Amino acid sequence: MFFRIKRINGQEYAYKVKNKWTDKGPRQKVANYLGKVYRLEKKSDLSFASFVADQKSKQLGEYLETVDFDQGIMDLVQWELARHGLEKRRQEEDNIFNHPDNDIELKIGKDYVKSRNKEAVLRMNDGFMCSSTLRGIFGAGLVEEQEIGMDLAKLLVNAGLQVPQEVFVKLYEKLS
Repeated sequence: MFFRIKRINGQEYAYKVKNKWTDKGPRQKVANYLGKVYRLEKKSDLSFASFVADQKSKQLGEYLETVDFDQGIMDLVQWELARHGLEKRRQEEDNIFNHPDNDIELKIGKDYVKSRNKEAVLRMNDGFMCSSTLRGIFGAGLVEEQEIGMDLAKLLVNAGLQVPQEVFVKLYEKLS
């Protein structure tokens, strides 16, 4: 499975595409529409440790010992958005972000990425953060597999998250 971007009337839209083998060779089929694509450029080299110290008032080690898997992933998402110039609209609205340059308002939760209540895709770090990739990450611990660590790493990269190694290891341990 992979993502395909189509340009329609000057706008980019993302689709999940599946490969299927037939007697005549491989064929591709669109599995589902993912949403309008917003390309984000990295604007900051803010470290995750600095983000945690600022947002959670904790040192990284203490944070990693106490955070659960779901909250750790949401914090990674917020950190990545901050590095790409998106800011929380209001502190009390935890999952609404604005991009000052692009007039993007995003709502991000465990299983959705939306802009103006429509599905959206954030193209960043060679990945695609969208409802589909977030559902995959949050569902990673539900499947019994030997390769769960490799699968989790692929899911995080596909979502455009650049996870520091020590953070990945601690989150993986929480799944085991």
